[in-house]
Amino acid sequence: MKILFADDMKMMRDLVRRILERRGHIVETVTDGDELLEKLASGSRPDLVITDNNMIRVNGTDVLWRIRNDERFNDIKTMLVIVYSGDNIREKVEKFGGMFVQKMVKVDDLFACVDEVAAEIAKKNG
Repeated sequence: MKILFADDMKMMRDLVRRILERRGHIVETVTDGDELLEKLASGSRPDLVITDNNMIRVNGTDVLWRIRNDERFNDIKTMLVIVYSGDNIREKVEKFGGMFVQKMVKVDDLFACVDEVAAEIAKKNG
């Protein structure tokens, strides 16, 4: 599965990329939400977008909102990874059709969600 992953922390980008690649996925990383949206606009078509929420320029919830409101991208699966959840962040993510994962607390949840999306895509593609 092709994954586009945005996080402003290089250590996190490298760690998640390496682990997901070992699990058989093709992973491209970007430094923030603005760069992620530029990649999509330039023709990148990942199966899954994973984004941190707390980033400079364009945050993760804004990325999810923009993906869901652009018909070119609204079929792309999305996942938001977050250190802490504010008042209604989980509700916003689910409203935009994304999956919510608590960063660093339960990293296994991230991989379980990725596996779920991969299985869904495999089933859809036959």
